[in-house]
Amino acid sequence: GETTYHLQDAKTVRLKLLKIGESVDLISKKISELGKTEDSTEVEGGKVINSRRFLLQTQIRRASVNFVKDTLVGLPSLPSEDRLAELQKQRQEETARRVQDERRKAREAKL
Repeated sequence: GETTYHLQDAKTVRLKLLKIGESVDLISKKISELGKTEDSTEVEGGKVINSRRFLLQTQIRRASVNFVKDTLVGLPSLPSEDRLAELQKQRQEETARRVQDERRKAREAKL
């Protein structure tokens, strides 16, 4: 049950992930700005925002930024077609070497 993936599929998925990350960032920014102008109350001449709601909005924004940073900023770039072919060849060679080693060890164990 091995699945073969193609470079174009990976590019498509990576692009979707980056767009989702942008959406998360944009929505969290909008949430953090909600009600800052409408729902403020006057206290001694200065505006004070409802503290519990403001705290929740700030925490949502912070969690979203951390998620995007931890998940998407460290997302590795995809290899070029040539580099991918080189990596596939290296993996095939490693697999062939491993199979040969296992066969050799099996023959030695029989002796």
